[in-house]
Amino acid sequence: MLKSEGKKEITKYGKVLGMSKMLFADHFNQYFEIILANTKALKETSYHLRYQVYSEEFGWLQQDSNKMEVDEFDHYSVPLLLKHRRTNQYAGTLRLVIPPPHAPESNLPFEIAYSKYLWKHVVDPSKLERGSFGEISRLAIPKNFRRRKGEEKAPEGNIENNPLTNFDEDEKRFFPFIGIGLYLGLTATIAACNQPQSFGVFETQLAARFNLLGFSCIQCSDEIEHYGKRALYYFRNEDLSFKNNPQIHELYETIEKSINRQLLLYPYNLDIL
Repeated sequence: MLKSEGKKEITKYGKVLGMSKMLFADHFNQYFEIILANTKALKETSYHLRYQVYSEEFGWLQQDSNKMEVDEFDHYSVPLLLKHRRTNQYAGTLRLVIPPPHAPESNLPFEIAYSKYLWKHVVDPSKLERGSFGEISRLAIPKNFRRRKGEEKAPEGNIENNPLTNFDEDEKRFFPFIGIGLYLGLTATIAACNQPQSFGVFETQLAARFNLLGFSCIQCSDEIEHYGKRALYYFRNEDLSFKNNPQIHELYETIEKSINRQLLLYPYNLDIL
C-alpha cells in the first residue's frame, strides 16, 4: 500500500470518531477496561469466551460439556480480557503464549502448525534464544461486539448494526478498536516481560492494517489454510512505531499503564495457576 494511502487510513479514525486526538484514549477508556487474566476465574472467563466464538458461533471446534476452549498451550499462556464497562460484558480476549522458565523447549502453536512453511531466510526461530519470544494467539470477539459489515465469518471482525445489541452509536464507534486494544495490551505485556520479539498468525489484510497503525509485522511464512488464509508474522519491539500515529500512541500508553499496574501484583497472586 502506498504511503499516502497509509496516512489516509491512519487519519480516518479521528474523522470517523469526530474527536480530538488528545481525547481518543480517554474516550476508549470510558467504555472499555483492559484486564490481565491473572486468576483462575478470569482465565476461565477467557476460555468460555473463546468457546462461545470458536465453537458456538463459528462451529470450528467440537462442543464441550464445560463450554470452555482450552488447549495444551494454555498452561503457559497469559490471557487478556477487554470488558465493556457499562454492561460488564466481555468484549474480547487474546493470549500471549510464553514457554515456561522450567521448560523453555516447550513449543509455541506456530512451531507446530507452520513448521513446514517458515521463511527461515527472514527469521529462523530455531536460532533465537528460547524464552526471548512468544506468540500472540486466540483472538476472540463475540458477535455482540463485532460491527463491520461483511466480516461475519471472522472472529476478529466487526458486524455493523447488529440487532442483538443495545449499544448506543457512541459506544459502537469504538467496536473496531476492540481488537486493536487487545493487541496493544499484549504488546505492553510483551514489553513488561522483556521479550524483544514475538510472533502471530494473521490474515494478510489484517497484518497490513496493523502495519499502518505501527505494529511493523514482517511476514515469515507461506500463507496457508488455517480457518481462512493466514500467514505467520514476526514483530520486533524496537520496530514498533506507534509514535507516528498520535491516537494509537496515546491509547498504547494508557493501556500500558493499566497493564503495568496489574503486573505489579501478578507474582503474588496464588490463584493464577
